[in-house]
Amino acid sequence: MKDNGLTVPRNTALRARREPKTRKPVTVMPDTVRGTDMTRTRTAQGWAYVHVVLDWGSKKLLAPEASPTSRSSDWIRAMDKAVDMQFPCGIDCSDPYLLILSIVSDNGCQPTSKAFAEYEKALGPGHVFTSYCNPKGDADTERVIRTIKEDLLWINEFKTLDELKEALGKWQHDYNHVFPHSSLEYCTPVEYEERWNCGTEPQNTRAKKILRKESLFEPMNQNRELCNVMPPFE
Repeated sequence: MKDNGLTVPRNTALRARREPKTRKPVTVMPDTVRGTDMTRTRTAQGWAYVHVVLDWGSKKLLAPEASPTSRSSDWIRAMDKAVDMQFPCGIDCSDPYLLILSIVSDNGCQPTSKAFAEYEKALGPGHVFTSYCNPKGDADTERVIRTIKEDLLWINEFKTLDELKEALGKWQHDYNHVFPHSSLEYCTPVEYEERWNCGTEPQNTRAKKILRKESLFEPMNQNRELCNVMPPFE
């Protein structure tokens, strides 16, 4: 039909004009902003959905959770896995340095569901939704999903869901402990997080450039007071 000019041209005048009003959250601190999203891959048993949770401060991959469905409960299971990884003994809400400020996601049916809203309300942090038709709003999470696809999903064939889960677990360990990031001064996510927890100010160069540009960054002091201020966002 395209060769013969029989397709109906797209009427762009009818498309809603949506532009991002504010930029995405930026932080250099671990456990302050977490992004979540999902992708899917094919196994011999059918489609499998990979739900991802990423720490935007340290770039640490907290959860690549595979499941045969992509319901709200599957997204919540990935969030639970991320919480258990960072806080195996539970969350102490009295800790003044425990700042889980936001969960960032798109406007899909799972993160906008009542079940997910109730879960995040119980967990504590706020929820930031990206602007419509603006994948850059969730760019950090989208980028790690692209890396998972290129390094693991697209170059391997998985027979079962359990085989995929095992491969994701190994890949997550290598990503967090072996893969250096240029934005972290070529530290791995685990190294960045360890330096932060030890009181040594690590370098998240890309985030710092953005924060300094808008005068939202203050160097870490000896008392480990808040060293970056989250910009306002919707």
